[in-house]
Amino acid sequence: MVEQTTYVPDIEDTELRPSKRTGYYEIVWTIPAGKTGTGRARTRTYSCRTKDEGIAKEIRREYLSALRGATKAVGLPTVGELIDAYKTGWIDAKGKGKSQWESLKPVKRLLGALSPDDLDDGTELEGENGYIATRTAEGVSSGTIRRELGSLVAVFGWGKRARKLPKDYFPPIVNLTPNGAPRENFLDEADEQKLHDTAQVILTSVVKGGRHPAWRGALFTLIALNQAARSEAIEELDWTRIDTKRLGDPKLRRVLIDFRDPARPETKKRRGIMPVSDRLLPILREEWLRQGRPEYGPVLGTYGSTRKSFARVKLEAFGAGSVVGDSLWRHDTRRTWATLATMKGVKLEKVAQVLADTLETTEKHYAHYAPDFLEDPVNKRA
Repeated sequence: MVEQTTYVPDIEDTELRPSKRTGYYEIVWTIPAGKTGTGRARTRTYSCRTKDEGIAKEIRREYLSALRGATKAVGLPTVGELIDAYKTGWIDAKGKGKSQWESLKPVKRLLGALSPDDLDDGTELEGENGYIATRTAEGVSSGTIRRELGSLVAVFGWGKRARKLPKDYFPPIVNLTPNGAPRENFLDEADEQKLHDTAQVILTSVVKGGRHPAWRGALFTLIALNQAARSEAIEELDWTRIDTKRLGDPKLRRVLIDFRDPARPETKKRRGIMPVSDRLLPILREEWLRQGRPEYGPVLGTYGSTRKSFARVKLEAFGAGSVVGDSLWRHDTRRTWATLATMKGVKLEKVAQVLADTLETTEKHYAHYAPDFLEDPVNKRA
């Protein structure tokens, strides 16, 4: 616990004034520099959500009383302590959200020593030397900063549910940065085939009596290029979610693959069920036989990140210093499938179904790649 969380002003040390923006009365007070732990005085505000001064005075009295009682009873952990508790109690306990932990590392580095209260007035986040300015100066994109701040919001929400924060404590409002421009990196037909062929070679290669060290990345690449699934969905894929009975019969073509995890709550990053593509089916069948016809267990041999082995695959496909290889992310394999499918005239409704995305999202990112995109209205106007 930190010293600044024990400071609650007396009622005469606060100011009650209407907000210039909303007209609602706000409680305003200053935490002295010696009480903040940062060496700087902090100004805090709390909206009474009323334009009636009499009601606002009563709310101020009740609010300060509740704040004093909560602080005395529980106190507040630092942002860093909350993040550590979140990692232990949610990320590690559930075995999920490893990418979110990466997003929280810079948050802990820059804001970890502060109390949640220190973020209330927005200076530590949005000020001249605040989090957003610092991360921007480090060359981080607006979209990445938005993801990091969104992860901080998740930490505060979990802190309330897990009772790491007082029951009547209101976490600070975190304003997210705007979404970055959509990334449009994808492989053309020739480069896509080159990466696919390289992954096939690696998958079946024998090195020093064993499998190629990048075989997991190769299998990931092949599934990603053919099924357009999200990276984590492929990394967490289990043989129980592939119809291995039909997979074992070479006469059968239609085999379903289910990227949905029954143990995982559904989020905005939806996952789908679909048939294995004709191009992937013989490759997946051979891999299943190579692994000893397993009925369960991770398809990629072990669960976990494929970043390093994917990097090895693209290095062998495009060579060191290649613009194509250096700019290629794992998620670009998903974009590649969707873009090439749209270019070939696949209806956006079908593309959305494969991606397990909404039609609105799919249109936003891929509609302009369709061969007949706005052709009719433009020509009619001409």
